[in-house]
Amino acid sequence: MAPELPERLSFSPFAYVFAILTVDRDWVAQTYEGTGFCVASGLLITCWHCVRRTLPEGLNYAAAYAPNAEQGPLVQLDLSDIAKDQNGADLATATIQYAPPRKLSFNQSPEVFGSEVWTFGYPLSGHREAGARVIVPRLLKGYVTRTFHHDRPGFGPTRAIELDMPAPAGLSGAPLFRANTATLLGVVYGETESYTITETEQIDPETGVRLPESRKVITFGVAHRWETIMKAGGPATRGLSVEDYVRLAAG
Repeated sequence: MAPELPERLSFSPFAYVFAILTVDRDWVAQTYEGTGFCVASGLLITCWHCVRRTLPEGLNYAAAYAPNAEQGPLVQLDLSDIAKDQNGADLATATIQYAPPRKLSFNQSPEVFGSEVWTFGYPLSGHREAGARVIVPRLLKGYVTRTFHHDRPGFGPTRAIELDMPAPAGLSGAPLFRANTATLLGVVYGETESYTITETEQIDPETGVRLPESRKVITFGVAHRWETIMKAGGPATRGLSVEDYVRLAAG
């Protein structure tokens, strides 16, 4: 039986979104690294920081497909041709032996401020080691709070979408859609923070003990914009941009 979906969700994300993991030679999961998704037949997209580790001999990256949600079983698929986006973004492309029900479409409207959005992925809980927990897919909804240039160490200025939703560890690489559609708006890659000082630093007049300021920290999810995904490329796209690969792909 197919998993029950929230009202008005236009398609099943379980057919597109994968947990990224490492497996040994016997296909036993060792660690969970993040989320990825199949944008068209044979092509998986995730964040580069999810798959950039050089793995020891005997380990490989794989994608776990969960057609029946947490009821299982997980179907593990091999990933090959894994490479960082040729333009330097924190994106990676990989070849996967899988075809989604239909290829995804990219956002065409430049107006995104205030847009309602949703994402679906496999955030981590507990330790990264596979034996320490069970991963559970989650659907998150929010809206776009702003678009901005995010200066990220190791990746430089990134054209980003800030989201009024959390982005816990493991959600990196998850697709971001316009609400109630399969229109791809971005790829979640992390969080940014803002804070308010609720109590200023003080010194106790009797003891001289310094009392630190108290801060209320608020986190916002951040995602790559759709243009960055469309321009991405690597060995898995066969010399094409992701946009051209998807345009020429069946489905």
